[in-house]
Amino acid sequence: MCTRVGREFAATECTLATDNTDPLQEALFREVDEDLRSDRISELWKTYGNLVIAAAAALVLGVGGYEGWRAWDAKQRDADSLRYATAAAQAEDGKTAAALEALGAASAEGGAGYRAIAALHRAALLVSSGDGAGAVALYRKIMDDDGLDDAHRDAARLLAALHSVDQGDPKDLEALVAPLAVPGNPWRFSALEIKALLALRQGDRKHADSLLIEIADSPGAPAGARARASEMMTPGPSRPITPGPSRPIPQGG
Repeated sequence: MCTRVGREFAATECTLATDNTDPLQEALFREVDEDLRSDRISELWKTYGNLVIAAAAALVLGVGGYEGWRAWDAKQRDADSLRYATAAAQAEDGKTAAALEALGAASAEGGAGYRAIAALHRAALLVSSGDGAGAVALYRKIMDDDGLDDAHRDAARLLAALHSVDQGDPKDLEALVAPLAVPGNPWRFSALEIKALLALRQGDRKHADSLLIEIADSPGAPAGARARASEMMTPGPSRPITPGPSRPIPQGG
């Protein structure tokens, strides 16, 4: 049996009694064991209780903060959606001035996605209302906005070049679309079309034809782009022009 009972002994140490221990001793050991466990829990709580409370409070605040952020984010998205829908309806109804103002506000105050869409729509509305220079300036602003995703910025880059192709500096525009003309970029064939148009504008028919042939012969090019390339390239014995529907490059927005 145990020879000494004290608080410095572990509870398990008191269970070394043999099977011959009488019931009274067993009851005493159990009582001491329970007292030791209770006392240790008390000491642990005194030592670490504040940390446990702090951790629990942090967990509650964290969950509450996340749920609060989700509610705020949903409310913000709803507001952005309503703002953009109102502006788009005004544009559809021919209320150009009001739509331009509303789209300007949406592109300045909304979340990143709605800001980009509203700005692109506003630029397209400027084009349709005859303000090409204002549209190009806005497209370039979108293109340079690091807060927007690459898809919207690349679309703005392409549209800025497209709406400058007749008057802008050819070298500047070629450099503008160069990042889009690489394999794998979704805007590649549109960028190659713009490069071909710039080559034609500078009188470089040979370079233009090489770009147009690349588009026309590529299985991955959109059907409209291939048809336009076939129509624009110089006809020859080995490259007859294949008639096809003439479709303008999308204006964006």
